[in-house]
Amino acid sequence: MSRLWKDIRAEAFAKNPELQDQYDSMVAREELVRRLKDFRKENALSQRDFARRIGIKTKDLLRFENCDMDPGFGFVDRIIREISADNQAPTVQETI
Repeated sequence: MSRLWKDIRAEAFAKNPELQDQYDSMVAREELVRRLKDFRKENALSQRDFARRIGIKTKDLLRFENCDMDPGFGFVDRIIREISADNQAPTVQETI
């Protein structure tokens, strides 16, 4: 009998609660990246334009969108504040 992914995941999380925390963080980050990309697209903003708008380097935004960096709180906060100004984006607490 084949097991469903949700059952395998639940078993792994039960054995290792820290894994659950890491998974939840990854899901939240992916959701923030999706909302950021949607925001940029809806507002016709390039990565360069958005980065300048919030005062970060374009290369750092690119790395964040590609999940190639572990951003600090201030970096994430700048993104959330900007997309929240025009959109119903999550608050910092909802994203964490």
